[in-house]
Amino acid sequence: MKHLSLILALLLCLCLCPAARAEDETSEPVYVSNEEYLCVLLEDGTAEIVFCYGKEGNVRIPNKIYGIPITRIGDNCFSECEEMTGVIIPNGVTAIGRYAFAYCQQLTSVTIPNSVTTIGDYAFFECVKLDKVAIPNKVTSIGDYAFEDCASLTDITIPDSVTAMGSNPFSECDKLRAINVARNNPAFAAVDGVLFEKATHTLICYPKAKPGKSYAIPQGTLRIGDHAFDWCMNLTSITIPEGVTTIGDSAFAYCEKLTSVIIPDSVVDLGRNPFVMCGRLDSIHLSPDHPVLAVMDDALVEKATGTLICYPAGKSQDSYAISQGVREIAADAFYGCKSLTSVTIPDGVTTIGTQAFYGCKGLTDITIPDSVTVIGDSGFSGCKSLISITIPDSVTAIGSRAFSNCENLTDVTIPDGATAIREWAFYACTSLTGITIPDGVTTIGKYAFSRCGSLTSITIPDGVTTIGNSAFSRCGSLISVIIPDSVTTIGDWAFSECESLTSVTIPDSVTSIGYEAFAYCDNLASVTIPGSVTSIGKDAFSKCPSLTATVERDSYAAQYCEENGIPCAYPDSLD
Repeated sequence: MKHLSLILALLLCLCLCPAARAEDETSEPVYVSNEEYLCVLLEDGTAEIVFCYGKEGNVRIPNKIYGIPITRIGDNCFSECEEMTGVIIPNGVTAIGRYAFAYCQQLTSVTIPNSVTTIGDYAFFECVKLDKVAIPNKVTSIGDYAFEDCASLTDITIPDSVTAMGSNPFSECDKLRAINVARNNPAFAAVDGVLFEKATHTLICYPKAKPGKSYAIPQGTLRIGDHAFDWCMNLTSITIPEGVTTIGDSAFAYCEKLTSVIIPDSVVDLGRNPFVMCGRLDSIHLSPDHPVLAVMDDALVEKATGTLICYPAGKSQDSYAISQGVREIAADAFYGCKSLTSVTIPDGVTTIGTQAFYGCKGLTDITIPDSVTVIGDSGFSGCKSLISITIPDSVTAIGSRAFSNCENLTDVTIPDGATAIREWAFYACTSLTGITIPDGVTTIGKYAFSRCGSLTSITIPDGVTTIGNSAFSRCGSLISVIIPDSVTTIGDWAFSECESLTSVTIPDSVTSIGYEAFAYCDNLASVTIPGSVTSIGKDAFSKCPSLTATVERDSYAAQYCEENGIPCAYPDSLD
């Protein structure tokens, strides 16, 4: 180990030499490691920890590695160190990266030195046992959701030095009763334990465990920030004063006891469904003269664009007809509306936004009109009662996860205008028995049909060039698949765990077969691999005990089979 240390030290001296740096400004990053940490060298001659080799108990991070000062804790560096209970960050470190200590679920204490100036986005996300944090008086910036879901944190003090803060850094802190701000802080203030930004008059965070069932936002507030009241499940009443102009994305998300809300005329800018998953919200009130917004058949709508922003999740009715005049269903608009079984979308609607109907578990019937051109990511994900759906030919874009986890969906028609089946589009549609992929599709994305356990056959049309990673993995009932001669790439795990698949013919257009592409296909007895294949990933056919591969003599595939113990047969023409 001493010899290794000496060699690394010599290499580092060379790498840090100014003359050596000047010769090649585009040189690759230089790394150095020991038994515990992997670091990358920075331009100023210091190092950033980018990886740790498993940590548990109380951890004291070193201030140097091979004599080089450590100044940064990199993104994700200690993420998911689930056995780490405490950490001491050394003096000299100036930045804590994104997700640096995220998911350290046993972490109870952290010591942040006075040298730290930046705490990155989600830096301590889901450190559920962390009950106390002292933010030193050199920190100037705290990133988005930096301490989100630190469920044991009871109070926090923002020092004078902090002048920049991202979206609600203390969202979902179950036990947080109050936020304190140093009296001389120029940028932020606490009013009755609630965090505000002074310059913009923005309410940033209402502590989740703050006592009281009602809250009146102070006069003079202009903005309610993104996720400002996240998971404030004790609140039954919130008063928004005249003068507030902006309500941010998901500002009141998961305020489960909130039953009604009045939006004043001054509000002209609404983010992504501010009331998403307010499970008892039954009504939204506006004055009839509101300049920007209207309530149309119980739903909150933006007048100028005809965008339906929010349907109250606490409405008890089981069927709903969207108003004529609506042109777009916004992201999260019907998110988690569990009572709805039927929704009528009128002609004229062009867009169904991201997660628009996500988690509408009772929805069994919905008709998409010919005017719709876009279905956003996760548009109908988790609609567990949805049995069939026809997507009209007008739709040209179907988002990723659009119908994932629709476990009772047995029949779906994909429009002829579709050019791609996006990643995870029909993931875990466990009742889907068959699907027709139109001729215009060129790409089948990763996990597109993974875990479709009832799917028995699939015809991939001419024109498809790529079958993505895990596209048909764990389709346990899949008996046959036809791969056209347009396909060039079969991705990693593409057909892994297709236990009923007995034979596959790979066309001579294919050049690459990915890692474990057909692994664990227990009944796969024959596969034809053409001479065009020049790359086969590790374990591509592992755990296929009955398999015999038909390959060309002296081909890459023949060599691969020989090296991996796969029995071979050769075409009669080459015997």
